[in-house]
Amino acid sequence: MTPRLFALCDGSGPSLASAARIADLGCGGDVALVLRMPHAHATDWRGPLAELCALAEVPGGPVVGLNVGGRERGATAAQVCSVARDRRLAWLWLPERAEPADQFAPAGARVLRACHSQAAVAAALAGGADLAVVSPVWPTLSKPGATPYTLAGLGTLTRRFPGRVVALGGVDARTAPLALAEGAAGVAALRGAESVARWLRRAPR
Repeated sequence: MTPRLFALCDGSGPSLASAARIADLGCGGDVALVLRMPHAHATDWRGPLAELCALAEVPGGPVVGLNVGGRERGATAAQVCSVARDRRLAWLWLPERAEPADQFAPAGARVLRACHSQAAVAAALAGGADLAVVSPVWPTLSKPGATPYTLAGLGTLTRRFPGRVVALGGVDARTAPLALAEGAAGVAALRGAESVARWLRRAPR
């Protein structure tokens, strides 16, 4: 099952507490908790990742993933594979420009790839990614000044790549239903993740 929500966690205390509250909602595999620590060394992932994995072990718990962003690319493919294999991660989230997906993902893990154009989405999916994460769909504090795709632009992508596109940027309980109705396979959020998880709890598949 593809999660409808990829809830990003930055490894900080408040973010881990938010992840715990999301896990307590009992949405199961409808939610993936994804660790994203862009300034961290690979060894720094282990503590926060262990906390997220513990949340996944309870009945009705979420699945867990790891976002390999831009500034920690000193981590080798072997390090990422080792962490993912040891923790039996369900998802790996790769940057737009990175090694091919099959160099990172151990058996059993699925791959998301960040994309910032329609051509990048096509290349990511042709290159082995399971899902393409497009951003920003709506204006977001994390990318001030970036031109958003808009809901109409998202719809263009979901019609060309049905079931393969995840929406990121400006996602909350108000915008997530719009993205899913437009054909997105799922949404991803950091600040708005809790509100989306609560909405999902009330809106079963």
